[in-house]
Amino acid sequence: EVINGAPVKIVLVGDSTVATEGGWGPGFCAVMTPNMTCIDDALNRRSSKSFIDEGAWKKALAEHGDYYLIQFGHNDQRTDAARHTDAEGSFKDYLQRYISDVQAMGAVPMLVTSLSRRTFKDGKVVEDLKEYATATKEVGAKDIITVVDLNAISTAMLNRMTQEEADKFNAVGQEHERVVAGKSGTD
Repeated sequence: EVINGAPVKIVLVGDSTVATEGGWGPGFCAVMTPNMTCIDDALNRRSSKSFIDEGAWKKALAEHGDYYLIQFGHNDQRTDAARHTDAEGSFKDYLQRYISDVQAMGAVPMLVTSLSRRTFKDGKVVEDLKEYATATKEVGAKDIITVVDLNAISTAMLNRMTQEEADKFNAVGQEHERVVAGKSGTD
């Protein structure tokens, strides 16, 4: 929990499924011990490409975290040029950049596969993020980086539910907030 006498700092980066407006980031940050700091820098509607292009990655690196949890994929599937990446090409290249940048500053990168969408067909969740989850795992294996397979975990959980039960997880009317160590403030 302490590195060189200072609290461990974890920085979360990714899209809306991590961000404070309904993602898993706030819950993750809320369970930190007093000797840990958690900063959720994830942003809605961002892909691995747009997060860098818009300067959000530079801001996240300026946090000087000890660990960076990195999750993208949802918006990388978009067709607009500002966000789209190809799972087998540019998506992997962007993940490599995140890893290299974090390692260059002496921190530890960890990849997280995309949280499954709550879309069902014939009673089962539609696995439309599988190629991005696979690409994330391949990059992690190549670079010997820890990968949390949240896509597989969330898909298995959703497949034990109905669409109606899964819809209860939908965020409603939340304002955009930035979470720091479990405390929130408007951004």
